[in-house]
Amino acid sequence: MNSKTDNTYFSSLDFLKAFAMFAVITNHIPLPLFNISYSIYSVSLFILVAGMTSVVSFSKPNFQYIPYLKKKFFPLLGWYFISLTLYILIEQHFLSFNFFIHELRTFGLEVSNGHLYFLAFYIELMLIAPFIVKMYLCQNANIFKNLFLVFLAFLLSLFFYHYTHIEGLALGSRYAFGGSYFFILNLGIFFWINVRKFFTSTLSNVSGLILSILLFIFFFQKKYIDLSWSNPPNHFAIFYTCIIFSFLFCLHNLLTTLFDKLHLKPETILSPILIVGRNSLYIYLFHMIIVDIIDNFYIPGTVLNKLLANTCCLYLPILLIYIIRKLTEKIKATAF
Repeated sequence: MNSKTDNTYFSSLDFLKAFAMFAVITNHIPLPLFNISYSIYSVSLFILVAGMTSVVSFSKPNFQYIPYLKKKFFPLLGWYFISLTLYILIEQHFLSFNFFIHELRTFGLEVSNGHLYFLAFYIELMLIAPFIVKMYLCQNANIFKNLFLVFLAFLLSLFFYHYTHIEGLALGSRYAFGGSYFFILNLGIFFWINVRKFFTSTLSNVSGLILSILLFIFFFQKKYIDLSWSNPPNHFAIFYTCIIFSFLFCLHNLLTTLFDKLHLKPETILSPILIVGRNSLYIYLFHMIIVDIIDNFYIPGTVLNKLLANTCCLYLPILLIYIIRKLTEKIKATAF
């Protein structure tokens, strides 16, 4: 999903997606920068932000569903085919048609540690997101009516979790619309339409930052973070994700305010982070290639090595995407 609508760019969304991807890398890399117990929010935060970007993308007056599928959905499938093919070639050293079809159907269940499972419910959610956003917008930003829609989403997510089970898939993809991920998407939509407006002042953002830190300390002391390891996320994981989101969202707002007062361009200062957010989906698709390479070598776990390894996993997939796009353009130019 895009963080732009018309000429408005919401850098907070790319800021949040960047930290979601950093948590994903932490979960997968053999040299994490910090204890992976704290990075359980990774996919949940990404889906929460996807709800917000859905509002940004689908609330435009000229939005049309079919062009949206052509521009966003079908290219995503293409990148999925490319990433899956690369993972099979790297891990199996050959491309069997039957194995490829099996992995295509199960979203890479037996390659790249099965991390492509995410695409199964992400695609389902993005197919219905325009209609969900429209339901919220039809309430004219009435907070009580939209809270009722969030409650209905919670009940639906319980139904998906308890009464839908898709064989041959892993983790959250085993349930229709990702089970509780459906509820998290709705939380993101609700926040962007009804709650974001309350975080426009320095006082509100400082208060949100302090509250999120206090709640994190509470979660840590009660060992609720350890209970958050669940996919799809349980209520501990959802609450923990909201804590991390609140901290990062308020931190971004305070940083941009500070940079503005210093007459600095926030987007320029934060560009190393924002570029990760803008390319977050591609990083998710291809980062395990870098992780597999790192995993095949013995690398001492020094702070510098950890920093370099995590940086490679975040930025090398962006370079890979650039190379693939350039090769595709050259092939098209040659063919036509």
